[in-house]
Order: sequence, then C-alpha cells, then structure tokens
Amino acid sequence: MSKIQIDSFLVALKMDRRLLFSNFSVNHLENGQRNQFFFFFFRPILLFFLLLGRTCVP
Repeated sequence: MSKIQIDSFLVALKMDRRLLFSNFSVNHLENGQRNQFFFFFFRPILLFFLLLGRTCVP
C-alpha cells in the first residue's frame, strides 16, 4: 500500500468512527433522523472507498 492509500484509509476509519459515535450520541432522540441518514448513506460509501483502496494496490 502506498502512503497516500494508508493516509486515506486512516482518515476514512476516523470518519467512520465519528459517524458511529454520533449515531449513539446522548441527544440520539433529537438527531435520530439525521444520524440515521449519515449512518446508512455515508458509511457504505466510506466502506466502498476502503475496499477500493485495498484492492487497487499498485
């Protein structure tokens, strides 16, 4: 893996973790709709890019 791919991998991991934590935040009832939107729509996209980065190793 190149350095750029590793960096983007770490960034995606951090973003994924932040989305997970925001999904189980204290104000879950207030932001339930918004967090569910982020969780279900952006997490698969992030995972897709992670897989793409892993499979496209030069």
